[in-house]
Amino acid sequence: MKQELAAAYYQAGIAVVAHHSKYHRVIGDITLLNFGSGETFISLSRSKCIENGMPPHEESKNDPDVSKDLAIILSAGTVAEHIGSESDANIKPSKNASGSEYMKAVEKIKNTEHSQKYDFHHANARLELEKHWDSVERLAQLLFKNTTATSEDIDIILNNH
Repeated sequence: MKQELAAAYYQAGIAVVAHHSKYHRVIGDITLLNFGSGETFISLSRSKCIENGMPPHEESKNDPDVSKDLAIILSAGTVAEHIGSESDANIKPSKNASGSEYMKAVEKIKNTEHSQKYDFHHANARLELEKHWDSVERLAQLLFKNTTATSEDIDIILNNH
């Protein structure tokens, strides 16, 4: 149970920060897997790029600001587990569950001027998560209960706060 609850917070953290990010969005459903991890798919958002003055094409993913945006999103899962564990002893952050996403974040960070500033991305993820913690809680609880949050569920939770 503890690992799945941490995974729910991990995935919810990523989704909430992506939703509020400058250039990215969640696409599709979020699913917790049987072995205590999960899947949240993030994409560069054409509409967010246009809204923020970034060319809406594939090459934009290599822009340092876009890479930094994604690094913060990918750091958010681990940070959400830690924030959750500060108030709930049932949430035990797991380095194993977050390994591949964290390594993706590290690779994205290397493409930015902040290549050695991992704490910068964690701190920014924490600020964003704390602003929207009620949404993280609601999405994590839904995931823990149902193991899946549909795109409609995600929209309802994230667009109502």
